[in-house]
Amino acid sequence: MDNHTSVLGIREYAKQAGGFFSVVDGDLKCSCSKDLAAAAERHQRSNADVTTEACHLFAFPAESNFSGFKYPLDWVQRVQRDGVGHSQCRQGNWKVLLDTTKFCANDTLDLACVPADFVTLSFYKLFGYPTGLGCLVVKNDVAALMRKNSYFGGGTVDASASNSDFVVARQHSDKVYEKFEDGTVPFTSVAALPYGFDCLEKQLSLAGIRKHVTALTSFTVAELAALRHFNGQPVCEVYGHDTSQFNASPKPGDEDTQASPYCTPHGPIVTFNLFWPCGDYVGYAEVEKLSAAANIQLRTGCFCNIGACQIYLSLTAEDIQANLAAGHSCGDDKDIVNGRPTGAVRASFGYMSSFEDASTFLRFIRQQFMNSARVSEPVPHSISVQDVAVAPLIPPSVATPSLSHIFIYPIKSCAAVSVSKWRTAADGLQFDRLWALVDRFGVALTQKKIPKMCLIQPALDLEAQTMTVTAPGMEMPLVVEIGQAAQLTHSTGSTSQVKVSSSVCSDFTVCGSKRQGSVYAEDVSGWFSDFLGIDCHLALIETSQEQDKLEKVGSSIQPLPSIGFKNDGQYLMINSASVRSVLRDNLARFDNQLSEEEGDRSCQQPQTSEEKAQEDELCFEYSSRFRPNFVVAGLNAFVEDSWTRVKIGSSLFKVSGPCQRCVMVNVDPTTGNSRHTLFSTLAMSRRTKHGRKITFGVLLQRATDDESKDSDPSEGSKAHSRPDQGDSALIEVGLQVHPS
Repeated sequence: MDNHTSVLGIREYAKQAGGFFSVVDGDLKCSCSKDLAAAAERHQRSNADVTTEACHLFAFPAESNFSGFKYPLDWVQRVQRDGVGHSQCRQGNWKVLLDTTKFCANDTLDLACVPADFVTLSFYKLFGYPTGLGCLVVKNDVAALMRKNSYFGGGTVDASASNSDFVVARQHSDKVYEKFEDGTVPFTSVAALPYGFDCLEKQLSLAGIRKHVTALTSFTVAELAALRHFNGQPVCEVYGHDTSQFNASPKPGDEDTQASPYCTPHGPIVTFNLFWPCGDYVGYAEVEKLSAAANIQLRTGCFCNIGACQIYLSLTAEDIQANLAAGHSCGDDKDIVNGRPTGAVRASFGYMSSFEDASTFLRFIRQQFMNSARVSEPVPHSISVQDVAVAPLIPPSVATPSLSHIFIYPIKSCAAVSVSKWRTAADGLQFDRLWALVDRFGVALTQKKIPKMCLIQPALDLEAQTMTVTAPGMEMPLVVEIGQAAQLTHSTGSTSQVKVSSSVCSDFTVCGSKRQGSVYAEDVSGWFSDFLGIDCHLALIETSQEQDKLEKVGSSIQPLPSIGFKNDGQYLMINSASVRSVLRDNLARFDNQLSEEEGDRSCQQPQTSEEKAQEDELCFEYSSRFRPNFVVAGLNAFVEDSWTRVKIGSSLFKVSGPCQRCVMVNVDPTTGNSRHTLFSTLAMSRRTKHGRKITFGVLLQRATDDESKDSDPSEGSKAHSRPDQGDSALIEVGLQVHPS
């Protein structure tokens, strides 16, 4: 079962020719499903007279690209001599395909001792260059059995005609490869191969590489196997390695000892999944995002080896079909389905890897995923120990909590507009994320994949009813009439003052959820395409579509609040003291390059006026990374974690939950550059209680009529209209904020 997808593809040729396929386990015993076994039996009965001369192919990897496990090379001659599978399958002429793509990167293969009929080899795996170049080694005595499929390209025929069905494949060449090399071979890449071989032979050696990477791999496996959460729960599950042999944590250099665990039948691969303290799996997509933020390159998923994934993750064919029905497909980030992982994480070592690299990787796992301290009392969201140890982070000039900043983002994931006062609307602040840039499939674009979007600066002129958009390097600004958008935010009328076209698409996708709207004509959308360098369109949300959705609240059914092109929630509020705490934590962890033991300095307060001014400037820049609508000042850090309601002036909002964060917070909104530190800092201090989410800030929703009355009985005699039916309130900077 443990084979690359490229090997699975070969079975399609057998099926097309009337053959069948089967799979075997580690003891060369057939482990195929009943339907495959029945198909094999039917095939043998219908071809009983030719079974003694039939050719069969057995394919297996010398080394698994999933786990690094090395399979016995004596399988080659065993299968050639005795066949494999059920007794009715053993007759015939057995040929063996040996996949050495991974194996030969750090091991030698003597074909005189391992006489495989076909051997695949990757030069990319050997040298790291050129990408996608490899070869198929074929024994001369089996070359005559190879047949070309119907396709032919340049250099593979003796003659052909374009105006008739006439073609003669190359017949008389003594060079087997000429029949199969369609078109021009990549000769410039081939020319680089002698330099790679020269490097291996004169500057390195496969024996030395094998010794080096085996030491690094076994050291890493031993350390991972020893990691435990505070409650004794293992942090890591390693696949394909016998971790019971690692009783200590040896260091590279011990590999010469015969009893050393470094003498293992494995390649330089460590494949694993992680656990939260509660025993639930950590999704591999989160591990990949955090490792990328730490400049550690890991691969995740099934690594194009679904058979090994089935073996190590105990996935049946029915499980794979169920995962597909649940929305998971190869290459996506749907990493957990029904509590079980759909893939794993793989770390690979090569001749250029060092002990420092392994140590950095292990430190990353400990910092981000190992919980070594028990929390005495459950809290809604985890708080960094440093945040509790210092004096309250309340600016002395602020007597009571108040609103310090208001931001709106007319175009989703583009630059903010700072205002001193603004009105609320049916789906949040007026004009907030009413527009979005979408690709040709209707998927909303974000800074997560296109950081340059933060440089697109909208400006609203309510008197002229226009939105002017500028961006660096664009000679002319774009002016868009917003008359229709203004009517949408007030949910009145239907007269349009903008020219829009729904010819491209009317259904949009925002973080997996569906929205509806209209797409602007090319003269508007083309401006954004020119700046970003990709084909995209400006879309306007249809807020009336969202008001038809319902949600169950208690025992009643209420309209689901509309949110425009926002991911979650109508409003986002952050606490400036929390931002300041995260800023100091981030500077200590990364900018000052402190060790893990020096982490208690992360909340050192600035001493001089110059330091305070610098921190204030950085604090504002960090605040903008979180893309809030409201920033509140005059509070202790992270008190917002326990809020249920917030009153800004006379307007009541209810807290709908924490805001889940992603790597987009790494983007500097002033430059569009990404520095991989802030998200890592949040991951270490701002996880929810069970560790599954990384949060910062709270999502707000306008309170309903009944909720406002419950909050303030004196309001009972006043007339209220539901906020989702067009109620508008004026929010101003300086208004007092009263959380509860």
